[in-house]
Amino acid sequence: MKPSDLMLSVIEFFGILIPGAILVFLHGDFILSPLGLSLGFLQEAKDWIIAFFISIILGHLLHSLSDQLDELAARFLSVKTKSYQQEACKHLQLPSGVPPIPKNYFYSAFSFARIHSSDAVIELDRHAADYKLFRSLTLVFLLDIPLSALSCLLSWERAAASTVLFCFSAYRFRQLLDWTYALAFDFYLQIQKAPSNGKS
Repeated sequence: MKPSDLMLSVIEFFGILIPGAILVFLHGDFILSPLGLSLGFLQEAKDWIIAFFISIILGHLLHSLSDQLDELAARFLSVKTKSYQQEACKHLQLPSGVPPIPKNYFYSAFSFARIHSSDAVIELDRHAADYKLFRSLTLVFLLDIPLSALSCLLSWERAAASTVLFCFSAYRFRQLLDWTYALAFDFYLQIQKAPSNGKS
């Protein structure tokens, strides 16, 4: 199954649906129990349909809550990415009242690429989907320990596994965000230099 089969963008598929599905797999019955619902053993089509929609809802919740992690990760951008950002910021102009933080400059450069180069935005979407996947997974594994404790499923083995997966997801998220920011600023600078603004 491909994202296009479900009418989902690559970011919605990797950044929302997959993290939501993992959270449903880990804690679906516990999350749904206050509503008197259960996923059962996912043996019937109706169970998979319910799991799909619950995954979308939880994925959006994870996506929204984890969005704040972008600003934290942006404080640790690599020297290379900061150099691209500083050069791009000489030309990028944010609207009045918008804080001059890396995240806002990134989205401004992303918007510029979306308007002027379809090839660039396809590449940026792919990289953004990757970092948003691991951003949401960072929150999933952070929540796994308290949710497991509340559902009486917590063991030291599970706590250790969740801690390791949380650390790996956080590290990979920061790394992928750094690459995506550098790519967005680089595309912006290259499109600026291209003839006729690099329109395609």
